[in-house]
Amino acid sequence: MPLIQIGYRRLFDALGCSLHAGGEFKSKSEYGNGYFVEVYVGSKPKFGLCILRSDRYIVPGEDAKLMQADYKKDPAETTYPRNFFLEIYVYKLTEIEASLLNLIEKGNSDARNKVIAIAEQMRKDFIEAAEVISGSIGLRLHRQFVLELINENFVAATAAGEQIAIQFSGNWLERLDPVVVNETGKQSLGPFLQEIGKASLDAKDLAATALHWLCRAWRERDNVNSFVSLFIPLEVILSGQSTSHEDPTKSKADEIRKLIEDGGSKNSKNLLGFFDNLMRAQSPSLNQRFERLAREAALPGLENDIEAFKKFNKIRNGLLHRGKRDIQLSVLITGDDTKSLDQLVQKYLKWFFFRLRE
Repeated sequence: MPLIQIGYRRLFDALGCSLHAGGEFKSKSEYGNGYFVEVYVGSKPKFGLCILRSDRYIVPGEDAKLMQADYKKDPAETTYPRNFFLEIYVYKLTEIEASLLNLIEKGNSDARNKVIAIAEQMRKDFIEAAEVISGSIGLRLHRQFVLELINENFVAATAAGEQIAIQFSGNWLERLDPVVVNETGKQSLGPFLQEIGKASLDAKDLAATALHWLCRAWRERDNVNSFVSLFIPLEVILSGQSTSHEDPTKSKADEIRKLIEDGGSKNSKNLLGFFDNLMRAQSPSLNQRFERLAREAALPGLENDIEAFKKFNKIRNGLLHRGKRDIQLSVLITGDDTKSLDQLVQKYLKWFFFRLRE
């Protein structure tokens, strides 16, 4: 059976970058486990450039612009404003049926889709390799090489590297709800904003941090980044919440620290460090802090909220601490689960900052 290259490429706008004395850079290397990596720096990337245009949202009562693609093998033939790129191409030589290759060469779209589907099955390995290479180049040369991702594509090429299939995908569109503020809402907004102005500086500082991340999560298009950004506001209010319940313990701990300091022992510094480590180990977990907050708020559905938070916290820990890139983020894949996370965050931020029980 014939061999073809099944792969994945990322094309970056190398913002403000150039090569001394001009020209271009090409490199091909083995990555391991049968994978190869080609890196190109210059004005003529191997798989060309595609300018994708589409709306981000479907607004009620308005026509949405679906994806429009302008693809050229030579970027100079597009309207793209710059002409210096970094292209990273990860591929694996893969056997396919000769009949399938013949159909591809004849321009059969179904056959092309079949080889692209093979590439999609290798998504995890491709993306991990591309991220290692792009991050390494950013560290070794400069981050500006990898700041602006223009295209990412699953591709197929002949064994010699001639392109035979390429896939393009644009932004997904979010369908927005029609939102009408009634007269009561209009009248209550003014006093609501005035009360915010009367809040203490500490309260406003805490709100600024939490609500910054909430707004960022609402704008975020990447699923993992959205999840992490949504979780941070809860962490912010829980870190502030815990101290009020630990004052007696804190007071006693301060007394013990003073006794150690006043004792004059030559080991007092080591003893203080050991004691501080013990106190940190006694701090309540994030799950315990949320349960405490939920029971204090006593909002409807608090038991379900407590269980939901445990679920989200488990995913968050997997992302941030174990580093398992292949974790299945079912909470982010379905629209219903995404909304439930957002609703949980909004529900407790409204109560924490405004004592709203909606």
